[in-house]
Amino acid sequence: MRVVVKDQTNFVPGRSSSGGCYLEVAEYEQISDGRWAVRYWSSSDFDYCPWMGQYQSCEGCFYRSDEDGECEAPQETITLRELLERLAEVANQNYERPRYNPEAVGGYEVVLAE
Repeated sequence: MRVVVKDQTNFVPGRSSSGGCYLEVAEYEQISDGRWAVRYWSSSDFDYCPWMGQYQSCEGCFYRSDEDGECEAPQETITLRELLERLAEVANQNYERPRYNPEAVGGYEVVLAE
């Protein structure tokens, strides 16, 4: 099972790759009974770390292997309780369009997938 949380609070279609109005996603995949692996994604064309959920390049990253250049960042995992806490936090967010960007889609979308 997967749970996908899409943060659309600053997302503007057409300006979501290099225009500063990005869609940011957190994906939670069940890996065992009660454990969930976390991976992040952004619609930005800029370097974005799927393991840390930050805009950063692999160049100079602490987790980049000197030998083969591969990422050795540990996979973030959380418990079911932590996942539910994160979902509750999303549910408690204000769903109004952001005042600093009235064009933004706004809000969050939560998708459950097999």
